Parts: sequence; C-alpha cells; structure tokens
Amino acid sequence: MEIVGLLTIEEAVTRIQSRINEIIKNNDQANYEKLPGLIEALKFILECKKTEK
Repeated sequence: MEIVGLLTIEEAVTRIQSRINEIIKNNDQANYEKLPGLIEALKFILECKKTEK
C-alpha cells in the first residue's frame, strides 16, 4: 500500500497516470491487480476536477 500526502489535483493525476503507465510499460504482472483501483481513482479525481469548474 502506498501512502500519499496532500497533493493538488494536478499532482495526483500526474502521479496516478505515471503509475498506470509504469505498470503497463514494464509489464509488471505483480501490480496488474492495482490497475482497476488506480483507474477508478483517476476517474474519480477527474470527475471532481470537472465539477469544480
């Protein structure tokens, strides 16, 4: 489990996207199970960002 401090929305989006891309690019089978959660977190953050405007 990764612990993350307070981030701006942009920082959170960047970190999650980077982690997703890293798992896929490196064919990281051990962390494939984290992809659905990361994608859901990204969708949630982007939805919050959209409604914030």
